Amino acid sequence: MNSDWQTFLQRQHAHLQDGVVLHFGNAQDELTATQNGTVLCDLSQFGILKVSGEEAQSFLQNLTSSDVREVGAQLAQISSLNTAKGRMLATFLIWQTDADYFLHLPRGLCAAILKRLSMYVLRSKVKIEDASDGVICLGLSGEGATALLQQHFGSVPQSALAVEQHDNASVIRVGAQRRNTRPPYGKT
Repeated sequence: MNSDWQTFLQRQHAHLQDGVVLHFGNAQDELTATQNGTVLCDLSQFGILKVSGEEAQSFLQNLTSSDVREVGAQLAQISSLNTAKGRMLATFLIWQTDADYFLHLPRGLCAAILKRLSMYVLRSKVKIEDASDGVICLGLSGEGATALLQQHFGSVPQSALAVEQHDNASVIRVGAQRRNTRPPYGKT
C-alpha cells in the first residue's frame, strides 16, 4: 500500500491488517451504512498490474479470456488468465488509460500473475509491472454515488463497465450503484 495513503487512512482512524482496511472504528455501523447509505471505501486489498508497450493489446489478447480489442478509454472488461488446460488462475477488471492496460485483481495474486505473464513476454514489445503502490483505488456505492461523482468530475459512466477518463482519475461503473475510481498511474 502506498505509504502516504496508509498514513492518511490511519489519521482517519482506519484499523489496518496487512495493508488492508478492516474498519474505521465500528465495523457493525459501517456494515449497516453499506445497506442504507452512500459509502466510500478503500480498495487497497486489490492490486494493479500495468501492461504497456506497443504490443500490449495483442499480448493480452493472446493470453486472457476476453476480447481485449474491445477494451478502450470508455469500456472496461472482466477477464481471466487461465492455464493451457483451462484452469482459471485469476479474474480481473481490465481497462485502458492512454496506451496502457491496467489489470485490477486481488493484491495477493499480483506477484504470481506478474510472474506468469512475464514468462510470455519473450521478445514482445511489452512491459509488465506491479503498479499497486502508485495508484489509490476507491469504491463508491449507494444511491448518492452518482451525485457525488457528478459534483466532483462533472460526468459519470452510465452503463456497467463504462469508463469515464478525467484529468486525475478513471471512473469505472462496476454495477448499478457501484463505481471504482483510480487516479492515472503515477498520480496519487
